Amino acid sequence: MALTRSFARSAALTALLALAALPAQANMLIDRSIVVFKPGDAPRQDILVTNAGKEPLYVQVEVLEVQNPGTPKEKRVVVTDPEKITLLATPRRFMVEPEGRRSLRIVNQQPKAADERVYRINLSPVVGKLEMEGESNAMAVKVVVGYQLLVLTSPAEPREGLEVKRNGKSAMFRNTGNTNILLFSGQQCPSAQAAEADCQQLPDHRLYPGNEWTLELPFDQAFDYQLTTLEKNQKRRFE
Repeated sequence: MALTRSFARSAALTALLALAALPAQANMLIDRSIVVFKPGDAPRQDILVTNAGKEPLYVQVEVLEVQNPGTPKEKRVVVTDPEKITLLATPRRFMVEPEGRRSLRIVNQQPKAADERVYRINLSPVVGKLEMEGESNAMAVKVVVGYQLLVLTSPAEPREGLEVKRNGKSAMFRNTGNTNILLFSGQQCPSAQAAEADCQQLPDHRLYPGNEWTLELPFDQAFDYQLTTLEKNQKRRFE
């Protein structure tokens, strides 16, 4: 009997945690997930955080600098030395009233840097302890998933460059510039006369400066991508 009660309490706790995570995650909303600081922009931008719930929302903020982005050596490091912090997110902890809004300010402290910098900002809801009914000594912490922002600070003098080498059903992309390139909405068809339904979508990919990416293609044919850089958004065909 004791084992049965223990199992029941464990099952109830697991179910409660699973259910508790959902409202906290759904209640926090942000107005965008990518922030880009372009040359000449103001060194600060605001993210709007909305609490769609009926209870106060407590949020903790953490800034991570991404080293060697887009490579096998990529590393995300929390910078704690005030003299080495190049991107600020303030406040680091805040509360949003029920059905209210609050701004998170992001400040680029090196607006004239020579190189592009990449950051991630974690926004994590902070939830207190939860007491189980009938079990005064049993407590648990709600496990919730927050948001992670991508922040890009552009170099003072951006330089775009993209090399593409094609070998049959393989294409190798290399970013030779000093700012990132986003490839998205890629498509390849089995022939120039093929119906739209026979064409296949290609994966999206962001190339940071110096990155290389090999794309395996479904057909030995030309293919298209939308390319976004700091200056423009264009469609390109690769033969």
